Amino acid sequence: KILKKTMISKFFFENIKVIGFDFDDTLVDEQYSAIERWHKVLKEYSFLSPDLAKTFFKVYKQKGASYKFHVDDTLAKLNIDRKFVKKIVSKFLKTNGKESLLPGALDLLGLLKKRGIKIGIITDGKKARQKGRIAESGVSKFVDFIYYGNGKKENKPSEAITKKLSRLLKVSFPTQFLYIGNELKSDIVGMLLIGARACWVTKEKGVFKNKRAIRVKSLKNLLKYF
Repeated sequence: KILKKTMISKFFFENIKVIGFDFDDTLVDEQYSAIERWHKVLKEYSFLSPDLAKTFFKVYKQKGASYKFHVDDTLAKLNIDRKFVKKIVSKFLKTNGKESLLPGALDLLGLLKKRGIKIGIITDGKKARQKGRIAESGVSKFVDFIYYGNGKKENKPSEAITKKLSRLLKVSFPTQFLYIGNELKSDIVGMLLIGARACWVTKEKGVFKNKRAIRVKSLKNLLKYF
């Protein structure tokens, strides 16, 4: 149930010992990274056509980021053999590009570290893809643990995540644990169900009605509470 925005209690963060972050679109701008990586890959395959990148980004803009067949459509428009689809996509998945941290991310991580709070990242992405991106973003020096997923978006926490966190964290889990993410269903709801606290980073109106949940517009908004 979505209700009107409520004030954040000054006691909400009391006794929090560990904070876990989602990575994409919570700490970094996922689309910035994706576009950077596509530019690198398409430049490498520009021998197929001088219009490869131009056509690709036209399709990308028309179909949206969540569309799965940008490369297929691009090659079809340019009459390029489809055998290159798998090669181009595979190269993209293995390529790292520049990462753009979202406003307040570094300041918040630095402040939490000074406060002695353990910091972690829980991402759906596979280790082979996310490890390099996390290093590129510059946040590795702040984190005490990273949990990688299987590359598919799934509701957090899975049973595997819960068990691993229970072993890793030498605190009262989940009552002393806070999770920060940008998606209500996959990041927030599951954490609340196991008894953890959660912070939903979103510009959507309304907040999930739960005494263990808060909503903020950006990570910068959290700085004043620590």
